[in-house]
Amino acid sequence: MEQGNERLRGHIEDRGTVAQASSRATAAEVAARQAFAEHEQAIRNAKTELDVATAAVEAVRLLLTPNPGTFLAALREHGDDAWKRTLAKVINPALLERDDLNPTAIEDAAQTIYGWQLSTGVIASPDWVDDGLAQKAVLAAEARELAALTHWRGLQNALAGKGDALKNSEQAVGIAQARLGVLDGQTETLKTTLATAELRVE
Repeated sequence: MEQGNERLRGHIEDRGTVAQASSRATAAEVAARQAFAEHEQAIRNAKTELDVATAAVEAVRLLLTPNPGTFLAALREHGDDAWKRTLAKVINPALLERDDLNPTAIEDAAQTIYGWQLSTGVIASPDWVDDGLAQKAVLAAEARELAALTHWRGLQNALAGKGDALKNSEQAVGIAQARLGVLDGQTETLKTTLATAELRVE
């Protein structure tokens, strides 16, 4: 009988050890799941940054090589760059991308805007007319896009490691819970056997 009590005590100690391991495994799983979710959010944020950077590259490229038929394309195709020092200073940049304006240069009215003559010499030329600045803007935008792409890809690659950690922690919890279930079943069997033995002794 004493041997049965000793065995039950040892078994209950083992169960306590496994219960603690199960608790630690569950905590590790919760932490791994949280890290995985945070990393997924970081990937979504990086993808948004990449999309913004890609759109910025496209926008600055359009300043150098505008879509055919747009007002800016007509200006760039015109042989005389005088528009950069005159018309560009007063034009609304939103009009540059429009392709429904049918722009035509009229040489004898080149210094007028809708029939009004303005002294454009006192107005600073906008940055978008400077091809050198536009090329620098394209390079800078491409560098930002490349950095965003590299960051996004790095996060995606790191997610695999977080996924493995999550999978391993889920398996550890499953194993610990299964072992705990077996020990709980054995505990009940040992208690029943001990109670039966005690009844026989009496």
